[in-house]
Amino acid sequence: MRANRSFSLVLASCLLAGCGYEYHRPTQTGCEESTQTFAEMEGCLKKAVASAYTAREQASPDVRLYYIKADDVAQRVRKDLVSEFNGRVELRQLYVDLRLKTEGR
Repeated sequence: MRANRSFSLVLASCLLAGCGYEYHRPTQTGCEESTQTFAEMEGCLKKAVASAYTAREQASPDVRLYYIKADDVAQRVRKDLVSEFNGRVELRQLYVDLRLKTEGR
């Protein structure tokens, strides 16, 4: 009984900590809220990457890979191989992955 209560308390604490972490992540750009189409979001995230990284950092493999993958997603959306919604989700995830990889630099 006591173990169940302790487990529940630990689980609730982890969930609350996770929610707080999600809310304050430095990977948020506002592009999701300020754009309505895939093309607008693509442009917004490219501007966010351009402003977040110096010219030297933009030549890094991680940033270059982001641009390559983002262009691939854009082509798939234009060819109707992926919906705009799923393309926006993919772009967002690529951006988050990039920021998390390069945060410690």
